Amino acid sequence: MSFPQDQVQRRPQTVFNDFRYPMPKSDKPVEGAKHPARWTWECGLNGNIYFKVNDGIWGRDDKNAKNKEVELSWADRGALFGLMEEAINNPNFTKSQYHVKKTVFGGSGRLNDHPSTLATFTIMRDSEGRILVGYTKGTYKVMFPFTSPYDSIIMIASGEGEPREDRGLMSRVYCKAFLDFSKRFLDDYEYNNFKPREKKGENGGNNNGGGNRGGNNWGGGNNNSGGNQGGGSNWNGNGGGNSGGGQTRQAPPQDFADDIDF
Repeated sequence: MSFPQDQVQRRPQTVFNDFRYPMPKSDKPVEGAKHPARWTWECGLNGNIYFKVNDGIWGRDDKNAKNKEVELSWADRGALFGLMEEAINNPNFTKSQYHVKKTVFGGSGRLNDHPSTLATFTIMRDSEGRILVGYTKGTYKVMFPFTSPYDSIIMIASGEGEPREDRGLMSRVYCKAFLDFSKRFLDDYEYNNFKPREKKGENGGNNNGGGNRGGNNWGGGNNNSGGNQGGGSNWNGNGGGNSGGGQTRQAPPQDFADDIDF
């Protein structure tokens, strides 16, 4: 599919960012929004995969636009999925954090001396066995409890009494289904749509744009925006940002409960 030079190429529409399909949602809307925030996956033309929060706020009113998404490669994405699976399978699991860190270019155009925290994910398993995943970047944070697809529930037998709803089991099987479905398609998309960086001087300089590679049925286009770098974490004290210089490291807190309500 070709696009006029003045037409913006947008990321393809998939089941991962279509409101008609079930995806993890926050319990309540973020401040200024009408509907709960949604966890979505965005697919770039160059094969990059982005975690993105759709909280229903756009345009000039969206002060957190740059903090709502982070690029997750197969490695970071797979490690995050691994922690979520550990929370599903381990009844003793409580809380753990995954810090997406990378050495990025600062404002001077040079690589920073230390890795920057691009985003932080906090994986939790509560006393009922429910799985929750918190996301924070800069001052923006949101919690995604895994409840159920649509309004589905699980009923279990309870001795000789009446069957009862098991929300913890529903949360865990829903989270497992979400991981299995996401991994299947996102890994394939990232591999098939990889585009090597062109060397300087070829085709008039660096050009990371272009259409999808062959063998891709996702369709659509892309705005080809890179991952939003910088940010930081309110949970661990590590500064993000793109400026050079060192980082002041602090010991992680023993409890994250006060940092985000759910």
